[in-house]
Amino acid sequence: MQPIELLQKELTKWNYSLKKSKISFEKNNITKEVHEEHKRNLIPLIDTYQKAIQKLLE
Repeated sequence: MQPIELLQKELTKWNYSLKKSKISFEKNNITKEVHEEHKRNLIPLIDTYQKAIQKLLE
């Protein structure tokens, strides 16, 4: 497996986690505070993976 494939796989996982957090919040399974915490943790991580993938594509 190539490095870019590994990064894309991880990016997909983090995007799924963020989406799942939003769905859980909308269904009242988690609080807004927990969802905001997830966003604070996941968004910078997602951005980092996206930048790394872009760098490899250059």
